[in-house]
Parts: sequence; structure tokens; C-alpha cells
Amino acid sequence: MSTRSNGEFQFNLKADNGQVILTSEGYIAKSSCKNGIESVRKNAPLDERYERKTSTNGKDYFVLKAANGEVIGTSHLYESAQGRDTGIVSVKKMHLGRIWRSKPVVEFKKYGCKN
Repeated sequence: MSTRSNGEFQFNLKADNGQVILTSEGYIAKSSCKNGIESVRKNAPLDERYERKTSTNGKDYFVLKAANGEVIGTSHLYESAQGRDTGIVSVKKMHLGRIWRSKPVVEFKKYGCKN
């Protein structure tokens, strides 16, 4: 695990096997991070919110965006487009109501900030 040098909050959406599927953007305030999680709940079921991409090294990944076009989070890199698309299906099917109650589903981290 790495820590952000800028002290921002982030969350990770995890599959049942513990693999991180989606990592959020950085948030300055804890409340903004919570809003980001709520945005995942709202936007994850909608296919049009996923931008399918290929990195410069040829690996596939996806970005989940809000209705306003803001990036909510980015997936890890997949070996194939099929793997990436399976990751999207996993996010869509995940029971997001567990997002705060189930530690394996979301990690909420605060790196280097003082309250």
C-alpha cells in the first residue's frame, strides 16, 4: 500500500476476492469522498458512465464517470479488453449497499492528513 503525499482521501471498491476493481480520485475532504462513494452507487449500473480505454502500454482499463463527466474512479490495468469488460460487469453487479458496512468491498483511507 502506498500513501499519498498530498494528504487526500480515497476509496477502493473491491471484489469479494479482495481484488481492487476501482480506485477513486483523491478528495481533500472526507465528506467529498463519501459523496464519491454515493456517486458510484448512482452511476455504476449505467453502461454509458464507463469509458473503456487502452493505456500507452497496451493494457485495457476503464474509468467510471458521473453524469457531469467528472471522473469518479479508475480501474486497474487488465491484460485484455475482455478482462476489462468483465471488471465493468463486476462493478455493475456488486451489491453496492454494502459499500460502507463490508470492509472487503470498500477501503476508506486517509493518508497523511491532520484533522
